[in-house]
Amino acid sequence: MLACASPTADSARRDFYFEPLAVERGLLQNTVTAMIQDRDGYVWIGTQGGLHRYDGQGVRLFRHLSDDPGSLPDSFVTALAEGREGELWVGTNTGHLARLDLATGTALRMPSTAFAHDERHQYVRALRHHDGAVWVASHAGVERFDDGSDVGSAVLELAPGETARDIVFDADGDGWVATTAGLYRLPGGGEPQRVAGAPGGASLLVSADGTVWLGGDALYRLDADGRHELVYRHRDRLGREPGLALRAMVEDRRGRLWLSFPGNGLVRLDPGSGQTRHVEEVPGIPASLPEDVINALLIDRSGLLWAGGQIRGTSVADPDGARFHYLADLDTQRTWVYGNSARVLLQAAPEQVWVGTDSDGLKRVTLDTGEFEDFSAPIVSQLDPPYDQQALRVLGLVPDGDEHLWVSAHQGLFHLDVPERSARRVELAFDGAGGGMPALRRADPAADGGLWIGTSTAGLLHFDPESDRVRQFRHDPTDPYSLSDDLVHCVLELDDGRVWVCTNAGLNLLEPGSGHVMRLANEPGDPASLSGDRVRALLQARDGTLWVGTHSGLNRLYQRDDGSPGFERFVRIDGDDERGFTVFNLVEDEDGVLWLGTNEGILSFDPQTRRFRQFDMRDGLQDLEFNGGAQLLLDDGRVMLGGIRGLNLFDPTGLQDSDYLPEVRLLGARFGSAAENVVGLVPPDRLELPLQARMLRLQFGALDFASPGAVRYRYRLEGFDDDWIETSGRPRPPTPTCAVATTAS
Repeated sequence: MLACASPTADSARRDFYFEPLAVERGLLQNTVTAMIQDRDGYVWIGTQGGLHRYDGQGVRLFRHLSDDPGSLPDSFVTALAEGREGELWVGTNTGHLARLDLATGTALRMPSTAFAHDERHQYVRALRHHDGAVWVASHAGVERFDDGSDVGSAVLELAPGETARDIVFDADGDGWVATTAGLYRLPGGGEPQRVAGAPGGASLLVSADGTVWLGGDALYRLDADGRHELVYRHRDRLGREPGLALRAMVEDRRGRLWLSFPGNGLVRLDPGSGQTRHVEEVPGIPASLPEDVINALLIDRSGLLWAGGQIRGTSVADPDGARFHYLADLDTQRTWVYGNSARVLLQAAPEQVWVGTDSDGLKRVTLDTGEFEDFSAPIVSQLDPPYDQQALRVLGLVPDGDEHLWVSAHQGLFHLDVPERSARRVELAFDGAGGGMPALRRADPAADGGLWIGTSTAGLLHFDPESDRVRQFRHDPTDPYSLSDDLVHCVLELDDGRVWVCTNAGLNLLEPGSGHVMRLANEPGDPASLSGDRVRALLQARDGTLWVGTHSGLNRLYQRDDGSPGFERFVRIDGDDERGFTVFNLVEDEDGVLWLGTNEGILSFDPQTRRFRQFDMRDGLQDLEFNGGAQLLLDDGRVMLGGIRGLNLFDPTGLQDSDYLPEVRLLGARFGSAAENVVGLVPPDRLELPLQARMLRLQFGALDFASPGAVRYRYRLEGFDDDWIETSGRPRPPTPTCAVATTAS
């Protein structure tokens, strides 16, 4: 028997990105009670306020209308099942059952004939279509409606106080009914048999391998005779077994079970390995599970997980998890955003990373739990008023052995003793150090054991810890061989001792011995010059190539035919992109692919193909904006990038794309300026245009619910258009290109 306890309250790691589908996209009411995907790929969502058909762009609503006998008998939908072609069965809270004709959108109300004497039958809890009939589980029991018939027959009548909660049919055709009082078996769909000793339940599931699962106060595996085996019992964050009814279950493509425990979120269980993963709402973390009360679950045709909640509607997530894990500190001493704005990263241990922040000092995060530990107090204790009251901004970290750190901050340079949690401030003597704080920025190790330290106003410093001697390199407006600017963002020392320096006025190559600087900048009219002068990131790849990130894109340094340095520019994500992008971070993974933190999300760049790939919020990003200096390649090959709202952690080798190619559906057709949509729930085989119509407006969509706004479309009117016409919009590659063909006649 397995049990799973929730993570601690201060855990702040988001591994699943739940994208909400709520009122803003057309749900009339947000208490979701049932979900199903039909044969054509549309998702039907039942709520307490009506039934919604979702196509990725909008919804069509069906509800009870008092003056329309063809409307639903009740707007409070409780259960859904697809019947024969063109039929959808709808169970309700007080109006029993209806059969929705998808050709006309008309609902045929089906009063109970078997349980007309018992008002409890009005509350339908579950529907299944099996063996040419729809099976209805209600508070009165189970009844059956054969296809084409509006007369039901009783299958199982329950005593007062008992309720049928769910019904399924296994691979042998045997039915199983979960009730509040126990479990029933319907051999071959026939006479019900009470399963002796079996517990009551709220949900049933037949998995792909034929196993029947019963959800009650725990998860049970049933054998052919109904004998049950306890597999999993849930525990809350305090380790208690609350005995909650397992409300909903679904199996994903990898054979894992998703379990809903009201008030405790979701649990992902791998029956083979026994591994569990608890997923719950994390207040303060956007796109975590929206709420902990989940009433309905669905795995759609593409493999996406749908979670229907009690108060926040429906949300969609990848059951494998987001491509990018998100970590944030919920216990920050500053505002949530500024306290999580990461500026520098350094690996502390296999599962620990040091994080310097914009305004919340120095922290250490444990990666597998997302827990943050604050180390700011020793540093702040070394500051005099009023600087000890200011936000501690840490932009540089350099290890000094296994137990000490050099910390550069706007308030100065500090040496931190990690085990003792003590620090000392190092007084730096250089031009511009007086008159307040020196505003130190990025710090990097020097080959001679010293430190290279960039500043905001005083150029580049070289600090020798043995002698406390500081050597300064700064901008001199009278000397063209000095630094081109005094604001230094980053430093990269080469094997030959020369140092690349990123400034706000171009890229500099410094020879420390002589102090001589070669300046490289953007030259209007020279396409082989640097793309922009504000340089934020440098990376020397394993093959020796120097990559330069600027506010105007990515650059590769090369040698021109005359021996002078030149740059190959990469300033557009794709050919249609006119906006450009800023490169804040550069990391090379073990396969030689570059990972860029930008103002447009995370980009990967393949130097071989010269192509970018863009990742955005739906992939799990902390934000679209990242911060210069906050990048790290971990020892195990994972990559971490920091931005304005926290950290993203990912394994480049584990980023897999879906192979699902959605079908295109005609969603609407309008003639001329008419507002009427002549396409019903089932699109016609052909459209006949009135003679007076001068314009045909078509609306089409691919039923891809992972990112419906990112699908690229093209269309062609056969016999009229010579080639395909791309629709407007800029998707994130790779996305499927869906073609729509229409015929002119």
